[in-house]
Amino acid sequence: MQLKHSKKSKHIFIEKPLANSVEEARTMISLATEASVKVQVGHVERFNPAFIASRSYIGAPMFIETHRLAQFNPRGTDVSVVLDLMIHDIDIILSIVKSPIKKISTSGVAVVSDTPDIANARIEFANGCVANLTASRISLKNMRKSRFFST
Repeated sequence: MQLKHSKKSKHIFIEKPLANSVEEARTMISLATEASVKVQVGHVERFNPAFIASRSYIGAPMFIETHRLAQFNPRGTDVSVVLDLMIHDIDIILSIVKSPIKKISTSGVAVVSDTPDIANARIEFANGCVANLTASRISLKNMRKSRFFST
């Protein structure tokens, strides 16, 4: 991807993923800083009223389980279900769990597209918290569920 920029100084909203590499992301951050503009990535679920209302009750979770299941829609099949759907739950979990990641285990299967259509991830944090995430875009019904367990 070739980054093109101009000096028009417009605030921008970027659909996820932000970039194809860390280097591209750093270049974009540098350009935004130089132009004194705000940049927001499409992690809109952190602004979901249900999440905002429940956040103060979550505390310091030690076990997290999320399911983000959707019926098939050909829109978005150019990327894996991880970048299309699961990324929202990853973003929320990383905003809540204040600990470095110790280990990540994943699996995913392409069923109707060229990229994974169903995926599972297990994130283990240094503080002992474990998060199990499942995302699917080939489910029979839509479902969004997150459960946070803490002392």
